[in-house]
Amino acid sequence: MPLRECTEAHTHREYQAATAWLNGEMNHPTVDQHYMMRIAQRIQQSNAKQPNKVDLKHQMLSFITGKKQTKKAITKDQTIERSKAGWFGGLGINRNKK
Repeated sequence: MPLRECTEAHTHREYQAATAWLNGEMNHPTVDQHYMMRIAQRIQQSNAKQPNKVDLKHQMLSFITGKKQTKKAITKDQTIERSKAGWFGGLGINRNKK
């Protein structure tokens, strides 16, 4: 179902209920998902330098709702340096930083 149809067909409350259900359902693997996680763990252990450090929790995919990430504010000097780096890189000029 396209996103536009989904938003027109469902209310915000229905969306919140579905998201809450997915949070509870997806973060707890079933028996067959646990089995697949064990297989993935064994494959990763066979390719790892230190197989004892590979844990089953590394194989679990967690369901996370969309949370907005806040951007760090940059200073005017950082903006200038980024701009210069872009221009110099595009022109092929190598700068020696002190």
